[in-house]
Amino acid sequence: MTKQRYVIIFSLVALLFAPWQAARAAAGIFASGGGTKTAGQNFTVTVTASGTTFDSLQGTISVSGPVTVVSFNPGSATWMPGKSPANGKQFVGLTSATSSLVVARITLRGTSPGSGAVSVSGAKLAKSGAIVGEGSGGTSFTITRAPVP
Repeated sequence: MTKQRYVIIFSLVALLFAPWQAARAAAGIFASGGGTKTAGQNFTVTVTASGTTFDSLQGTISVSGPVTVVSFNPGSATWMPGKSPANGKQFVGLTSATSSLVVARITLRGTSPGSGAVSVSGAKLAKSGAIVGEGSGGTSFTITRAPVP
């Protein structure tokens, strides 16, 4: 075969796999609920797995910044012993096949002005043992000074 044919065949194979890879990257575990908050105010960050059909998940959720963790409530997956979602700890869970699952609802209280984030790392979604998503994303927040009466 000529060099030109190899290039064409390689390009076609790459085009066939590109959409699958894009979908895999878009599927994952993401945090939402950031924004501007006031010191002394409670607010909730929700961490959700979505973007593809999966039956197991894992990752790590970390909270940083001028906040106190009021509560860290794991979602409805079956969590492996000692592996339910908690700040800075790896979680590993099983679920019946689904395309969306709340991993955790985290209630935070702003303690002083500054910025912070809830981040997700090491995210993996799998179905029947095959990895189907590895995307992850966090949410950032800014704590402002409470108004003076």
